[in-house]
Amino acid sequence: MLAGTQRYHGRWLWPRFGLGDPLLRRVLLLMVPITITLGILNFNSLIATWFAQFVSDRAAAEIGYAFRLYQLPQGIFAVTIGTVLFPSLSRFAAQRDRARFRETVSLGVRQMVFVSLPFVAWFAVMPAAFVELVYQRGNFGPSATTEVAGALAFFSIGLVFANANIMLNRSFQSMQKPWLPLYVAVGNLVVNFVLCWLLYRPLGVRGITLSMATVSAVNFAALFALLRRDVGRIDGRAITAAAAGALGCAAALALTSYGTWRALHGLAGRGFWGLLATVTAVVLAGAAVYLGLAKLLGLEELAVVRQVLRRRGRSAGGPPDV
Repeated sequence: MLAGTQRYHGRWLWPRFGLGDPLLRRVLLLMVPITITLGILNFNSLIATWFAQFVSDRAAAEIGYAFRLYQLPQGIFAVTIGTVLFPSLSRFAAQRDRARFRETVSLGVRQMVFVSLPFVAWFAVMPAAFVELVYQRGNFGPSATTEVAGALAFFSIGLVFANANIMLNRSFQSMQKPWLPLYVAVGNLVVNFVLCWLLYRPLGVRGITLSMATVSAVNFAALFALLRRDVGRIDGRAITAAAAGALGCAAALALTSYGTWRALHGLAGRGFWGLLATVTAVVLAGAAVYLGLAKLLGLEELAVVRQVLRRRGRSAGGPPDV
């Protein structure tokens, strides 16, 4: 199509790589640590897989099954929030507007906490229901469901931190300091190895996923401290207050979801469709309580997340109005 358009206008465009351009070279240099940092996630998975072989023949597969469910909220919400707020971070960093930069970082972290805690509650309180619904068929029997559910429950401990790390990584990228997250990620490889070694014997697969969850928390603490050193205080009180409010809502969600599951669990015995109906009712009831309480408590993250999700796919000129 482009070739036809060029022929119509009588002009032909040829690719020029222009590696002599200093701006292009700078972009390529910034890409290197970002790419390596993303790749280190695979190295952490390799460490987990290596220790899994000492647990059982199925342990590596069980971790993989749990990890796919664990990544669900990240793909739906966390990546979206980070993508929408990244242009604002970059603009404020370029303008050296530290106040608005810190405001946007705080806003992003609070949103990550708000959208992550419902999934933490569901995966911690009733992981087997989700695992059974998604996986249990064929050779994947009840025993496999039990093991994967345990791995998922321990994975969920680090979900909030893993999602918040997306925001912190974006913050360093916007300041054109992508090497700092890389150094932290390399250090976490050592932390992950040591924790897996300490935990795989007493806890099995659960110990390995607990190690990966702990690494996410350590990564968050390190990145937050480094970012605070560079840009100053990031309104930790607002983040703590928002997290406390969302945690209370998540506790109510957990109680509601578990109560709904106990009341309707008989439907699960009717096969896939019965289980699907039950889990759907559980999610809807829990989500209604979570969102209703958040609105009742006046948590601003509810309105802000709604605005951010509406802006998905568009560039963000600044933080959403709250």
